[in-house]
Amino acid sequence: MLNAQAEFEKREREIKEYLSHLEALELKTGLSVSLMNTMKSSALLMIYNSIESTMTNVLQDVFDHLQVHSVEFNSLNSTMKALVLTYSKKKNTTTLV
Repeated sequence: MLNAQAEFEKREREIKEYLSHLEALELKTGLSVSLMNTMKSSALLMIYNSIESTMTNVLQDVFDHLQVHSVEFNSLNSTMKALVLTYSKKKNTTTLV
């Protein structure tokens, strides 16, 4: 989980820096409204990508933990079993965990 958290915190800093830069530009320049809207849309995409990346990293950390600790499939609850099966189908692996 530390990798996912570190990556999230890095992206969070980048987004905050970008938003601060946008606010300063908006106050100090006469940029057109359409350009500012485009830049704000870019910020929203950054936030979305950050969330998606964080969730991917968290899920990878969970599966790595299951594999490293040799957690048996039958010991998982039904939600985790469904998640493992879905993930395994996407990965097309020969082992489930």
